[in-house]
Amino acid sequence: MHNTPLEVQAISNVSLDVRQGEILGVIGHTGSGKSTIIQHLNALLRPHEGHALIFGNDTANPKTDVLAIRRRVGLVFQQPEAQLFEQYVGDDIAYGPRNLKLDKSTVRERVRKAMAAVGLGFDEFKDRITFSLSGGQMRRVAVAGVLALEPEVLVLDEPTAGLDPQGRIQLIDHILKLHREEGMTLVIISHNMEELAQLCHRICVIENGTVAMIETPDVIFGQPEKLREMGLGIPPVTDAVYQLLGDAGSKNSALTVDQAAELLLGVFGDSTEGAAA
Repeated sequence: MHNTPLEVQAISNVSLDVRQGEILGVIGHTGSGKSTIIQHLNALLRPHEGHALIFGNDTANPKTDVLAIRRRVGLVFQQPEAQLFEQYVGDDIAYGPRNLKLDKSTVRERVRKAMAAVGLGFDEFKDRITFSLSGGQMRRVAVAGVLALEPEVLVLDEPTAGLDPQGRIQLIDHILKLHREEGMTLVIISHNMEELAQLCHRICVIENGTVAMIETPDVIFGQPEKLREMGLGIPPVTDAVYQLLGDAGSKNSALTVDQAAELLLGVFGDSTEGAAA
């Protein structure tokens, strides 16, 4: 509500870079400004002060071609299935490419490729009624609709929220495949700390509308008390090691079960063997 008596400053002093080919996680408590920040990544929002450089283009400049930016940076909102509106799956995924005025054969090929990328068979799903799908399938259709624009960067706001465990695993697997095979840069907002710890190269922590920290997962989750002060948690396996080892556990962050087992064996291994003998 800019320039009104109800104006509120949502974010300020944000300094954030996204590196080509990386997976960047974004965390922060509800209302911290995460979604507002990422909506600047494809010029859906423009800064009222300062600058946002996307592929060298300053979105604060009113002459910047934001449509060109949006073709390169795809944004998938939280619960994107709520944005589906076409009757048939194929038509919904084709909506973006059709708006680019592409010819029919190119649109069809983009739809086929996008559906394959999220694990939906073209012949099996293209003529399915969109709203007859399961929640997980609808989520994948929504992601495919963004992928059909062939972006270089994919920004996902809580991509696995509300999905059952199998649906969550399947969607993450398909997203990682895009990163691995297409070299796509990923920015992921999530409250699932375990998921981000295993996926991301770096994690950005947002607090009160600004960037509080941005570091590798082991450094971020090696500060459990600081994260708790911000209203955030740490991965369960990391927390378990911290509870067992105290400060030593935070200095040697275990982000996976295998890492936890190796760390605990190094600490308790000799005494365990002695007790067994």
